[in-house]
Amino acid sequence: MDVQGFLPLSPKEFHIMAVLSRRPENGYRIIQAVEESSRGTIRLSPATQYTNLHRLVERGLVHEVTEDVDERGDGRNQRFWALTELGDRVLDAEARRLAADARLVLPLGPGE
Repeated sequence: MDVQGFLPLSPKEFHIMAVLSRRPENGYRIIQAVEESSRGTIRLSPATQYTNLHRLVERGLVHEVTEDVDERGDGRNQRFWALTELGDRVLDAEARRLAADARLVLPLGPGE
């Protein structure tokens, strides 16, 4: 499947997917990690986060994980989310797209 049709991702989608690229996470941890990774520039309310997650699920980029997460939950039937294989490819393509755009305005480093 051609990943270009999924681009560009919104900043919120990009940060959610970046968090999920490391390991499956629950909703509360996604909110915390997005705020950390964006240095506070992106703040997700629970409603906004779940709207984005459900959109990503509908597009086949994220899925709910039910196995191998019990030890990380707090016993409250938390839902965990992870990237799909397609989601991983789309995230990689978006990161490359953003890096190419940044190179248009940022000076090259030493030796480049």
